[in-house]
Amino acid sequence: MLLYLNIELIILIKKIFNKILFLILLALSTHTYSSTDNNAVLFGSWPDIRDIVISPNGKYIGVLQTVEGQGIVKILDLDNASLINIHDFGKKGSISNVTWASNKRLIFAVTRPSTRTTENWGLGQLVAADIDGKNTRLIAGRGTDEDRKGVYNRPKTDPNRPAYVVHTLPDDSNHIIVNFFDNAGFNDLAKLNINNGKVTHITGSPVIYPSWVLNGKGDLMGVWTSDIENRAEIYLYKPNLPEGSLESRECKTTNCYIPIIKKDNKKPGWVFFKDFDFPYSASIESFSDNGKMMVVENMEHDTTGLYEYDLKNNSYELLYRDPNVDITGVASSRDEGTYGIRVDNGKPEYLYLSEPNKLKDLALKFYNAFPEDKVSITSRSDNYKKAVGRVSADDNPGIYYLLDVEKNQISPLGRFWSKTSYDALAKMEVINFKNRKGDIIQSYFTKAVGKENAPTIVYPH
Repeated sequence: MLLYLNIELIILIKKIFNKILFLILLALSTHTYSSTDNNAVLFGSWPDIRDIVISPNGKYIGVLQTVEGQGIVKILDLDNASLINIHDFGKKGSISNVTWASNKRLIFAVTRPSTRTTENWGLGQLVAADIDGKNTRLIAGRGTDEDRKGVYNRPKTDPNRPAYVVHTLPDDSNHIIVNFFDNAGFNDLAKLNINNGKVTHITGSPVIYPSWVLNGKGDLMGVWTSDIENRAEIYLYKPNLPEGSLESRECKTTNCYIPIIKKDNKKPGWVFFKDFDFPYSASIESFSDNGKMMVVENMEHDTTGLYEYDLKNNSYELLYRDPNVDITGVASSRDEGTYGIRVDNGKPEYLYLSEPNKLKDLALKFYNAFPEDKVSITSRSDNYKKAVGRVSADDNPGIYYLLDVEKNQISPLGRFWSKTSYDALAKMEVINFKNRKGDIIQSYFTKAVGKENAPTIVYPH
């Protein structure tokens, strides 16, 4: 499997803006400052637009905004650039995250005022509501101190425990997969009805603080973790593995790994795969239908690499490792698995796998439109015809854009901090130098804009 960078340039019309939609978003935000005098204070506040996500059918976007310190979500119709509804829970809580569960219904993560800090506190509350605000219901977590007593030790089917969304189940518009928190950190995975809050327990985690791995259909495939002692572990969920996985105990190739089943494992269905002692670590990034699993791990090297495990043939293949830096992040599609990685050897660099992948095609359109910036896709439509991406850089805290594949157009939606001035922000310069031992030390220098002999702040790490 080869990797490549800078595939043929995809011509994008960056300068054709959807002015009506952009003006509506600006009107919904507060006004923009032209001066940079207040930037230091403003950058320490909540961003004006925290996130923008598109509906599965590509007709609507949900805009998570901060208004007077409160997180609210505005639903906009993309066809006529009109405001559909504003989801604002007022004193009942501030919205911290929004997820499209279907074309009709959204899931909101809600935080509430805390007696411990001046900030809102995440209690694992999930609220479901229709686009127009009807049928709003708290489907996980409770708000009062009385409700929270013993909340972690309740039955597996009790929706009052704190939770977060793991998977939205594209073929099931009535359910989502959630993680329910456990007192000891051995959390539970469950199917949650977004209309009535009914819980169907799936399984408990074999490891503390689990990161669940599901395939595109929402089937549980594995789990990985890094515990409080920085020990990493990987377990696989055998009931959902492709037929023939983990059956071979013989090395058929030079690159071979034989999984060992922990006989003392008390969690039904789970198979121990691998563990790692600090400073080595690992994470499962995706799981394909053909039984191949993408894992980021050290494999006895100083830097992490991306490996593809073939569980049927009991083999693995190194796809990429940078000799100088770890892999910063892995980009994966829910439908087609991993398609690219990011490394930061000085500045962000993106590498893409050669296999066909529809989400990779969208990412490449953003990459070629903004080759010097950091780009992340926040969401896309089910047919891959529209996507929302956030573009940022050292002198750009973030701007959200809408990609319309059929119109061959990228349009701005709004700025992360609409009240701040981006114009006078400075570029960072990468400086490499050798220490006394000859090791290369990488550092960054940001020069003050329009000032000579400005005070210098040194931040060693």
